[in-house]
Amino acid sequence: MQTIKYSIIIPVRNCKEFVPYAIASVLEQAGDREDYEVIVSDNYSSDGSYEFVQTLAHKRVRAMRPPQVCTMSSHYEWLLSQAQGEWVSIVGSDDGVQPYFFHLSDRLIEQAKSLGIRIVNGARAYYFWEGCSESYKDIQTAYIAEPRFIIKNAQKEFIPTLLSAEGFFAMPQIYAGSLVHRDVIAEIKARQNGVFYKSASPDGFASAAIASLGECYIHSHIPLTWIGSSPKSIGGGVNKQKEKELFILPKDSIECAKELGGDYALLGDIAVTMWMWEPMLNAKMLQDEKTQAFWRSKWASTMFLATIVKERRKYPRIQDDYALGEQQLKALIERTKTSRLAIYTLAFLLRFYRQDFFSRAYRKILRTCGLLAKPIKVDSSYNSPTQNANILESSKLTLAVYEAHFANRAIALERKHY
Repeated sequence: MQTIKYSIIIPVRNCKEFVPYAIASVLEQAGDREDYEVIVSDNYSSDGSYEFVQTLAHKRVRAMRPPQVCTMSSHYEWLLSQAQGEWVSIVGSDDGVQPYFFHLSDRLIEQAKSLGIRIVNGARAYYFWEGCSESYKDIQTAYIAEPRFIIKNAQKEFIPTLLSAEGFFAMPQIYAGSLVHRDVIAEIKARQNGVFYKSASPDGFASAAIASLGECYIHSHIPLTWIGSSPKSIGGGVNKQKEKELFILPKDSIECAKELGGDYALLGDIAVTMWMWEPMLNAKMLQDEKTQAFWRSKWASTMFLATIVKERRKYPRIQDDYALGEQQLKALIERTKTSRLAIYTLAFLLRFYRQDFFSRAYRKILRTCGLLAKPIKVDSSYNSPTQNANILESSKLTLAVYEAHFANRAIALERKHY
């Protein structure tokens, strides 16, 4: 019997027009390989998504539905129990994998196994479906790649990533271009009484859990997936109704961290940084006592709240959301009994903080002097000659880049020193 190497999980909820592309992005490159499965699970959609899922007949596609309607975290939890592959990745229903996903992943996993590393993740590449213009203007694709592969430590990356005010997106997860060995998932579940996700934000919790374990990972500067944004997306504030679904939780399975008020409705409009803080508090079963105490300290509260202030200044949203977020932030500061002077002083200082500043500056100097090749970009925009028909057409461009510049180039691993 063929061993399943990859489980590519595609959760679906009311994304009928996008999910065929996500599935095709996997199948069209797989050829005759048999060592993967695509799990497509509809979470009780009302737009015909389930009826579409039932028509899938490919031998490597497993179409299914959970026993009852789920929150995002409980759906992901159920799907992890269905996965049979050695390496697991979750791909959004409006996302896709890069057309060289299997070729590059095979090479990275070979390197990871030789070093005892259990996680691989890639830089983010973005595809914006039509209908996102209010948030992203006319941008269709944003793809940057260079042949850099760096061994990092998730625990040591967490605070620098936090202070950048970019959210958990650069951290290894299971979603968004990360491949996680099933042993990591099993270890986290074993230490949390059989449960993997302990937060309303599954992606935020996965990043906190992996950091709490202190896992090393290989970060590829060549993207492994497309991160899609569509009118049906939760991310980016595009679909506020779907975003609210995150907070309708069964109280007997996931509870908001009591240190933050114990109610997800109090946190939803504040900042993405909340989904590094709240999950890290809820990952306490993966942490020793000293680590638990640190994340509950006044210093940690000051650090998170200052980063939230920085993020809100850096990425202001529409005014209604911003005003509500300001009210909730003030209430959170009072609830945590954290010094406003300390918060806003640190927030001011964080305006000058750039993660990996010296490394980036050094590489920029080398590029300016012609001593280092520049990253390769693939950009397209709506209402312009560069517009592509869909995500699969954009993938043809990234495949051409990969085959011309990266496919036959040896992978040279760097190790980040802390």
